[in-house]
Amino acid sequence: MKSLVIALSLLMAGSDAHAQEAANPDAASAAKAQAAIKDLGQSLRGALVAKMQSEGPVAAVNFCHDEAPLIASQVAERHQVQIGRTAVRHRSPSNAPSEWQQAALAEFAAKVAEGAPAAGMTSSSTVDVNGESRFRFVQSIPTEAPCLACHGDTVAPPIKAEIDKHYPQDTATGFKEGDLRGMFWVEFPMTPAATPVSQNPPDQRAPIVMSEAQRVSLRLEMRGRMETLQGVMAALASGDWSEVAKRSEEGTRGQHRGVDFRSALPQEWFGMARPMHGEFAAIQHEAEGQKRVDVALQHLAKAGQYCTSCHATFRPVTPSESAVAQQ
Repeated sequence: MKSLVIALSLLMAGSDAHAQEAANPDAASAAKAQAAIKDLGQSLRGALVAKMQSEGPVAAVNFCHDEAPLIASQVAERHQVQIGRTAVRHRSPSNAPSEWQQAALAEFAAKVAEGAPAAGMTSSSTVDVNGESRFRFVQSIPTEAPCLACHGDTVAPPIKAEIDKHYPQDTATGFKEGDLRGMFWVEFPMTPAATPVSQNPPDQRAPIVMSEAQRVSLRLEMRGRMETLQGVMAALASGDWSEVAKRSEEGTRGQHRGVDFRSALPQEWFGMARPMHGEFAAIQHEAEGQKRVDVALQHLAKAGQYCTSCHATFRPVTPSESAVAQQ
């Protein structure tokens, strides 16, 4: 179990201590990107170790599926960047590399093929995207020996079963020690040195195009979700476990209001919504079982985190607003 903790920690933390200095046009931007990567690695490591210690090694797979995206979105909000992990052979389709990330991975792979170690490689560039100057930074993730517990040629049956359950299209196995496992990536708009930083920075959230009616219905559901969170909290405060069970059961399902909008939502949205419903189900189970306030509050806090991260990651826009933004 200890080796698996180390493996997954190394995978997500990268090799900050030995990161090579890459030529980059803006040292401040590079420092900002590296700070975000360090934050993501440390946040993932701490949460993962806690999960492993409390629930065992198989829980690591559930953590990566349910909680890692939430943590990444929180780090992105803190640093005002887009950030993530990717690889040519990835476990989650949501982590598939974009065209520019594929090029960066190919560059790292070529260096490894020439004899360079997979650890500590970095690269950066400044590119023009629709008239906006954007800074991109990547840092390699190496395969350490303990990482093979989840990504090697042989994976223990319980862990493999959990991987197959969550990632039926998994390709992230078969690695050997020293292989290039993947990379962290960071992207954000450049701020000209002569221009003061805006007090109202551009909205970094991913747009979701939907009709005005769909957007209104979505907001109604989100408001209902906040009311459910408040209702559970109030019921816990008063010690009314019957009400806790009732209100948390509401949170286990969608609260349909107005027109259907789910067809407009990306899969990443449901990657946060489903585990949120699961947290409400856990509260309901606690209310009908042992009635432990501290346990119920822990699940309530996680449900709230999913709601917060969803708001920090996405923004609904109408087709006309999307068209204006692309001009």
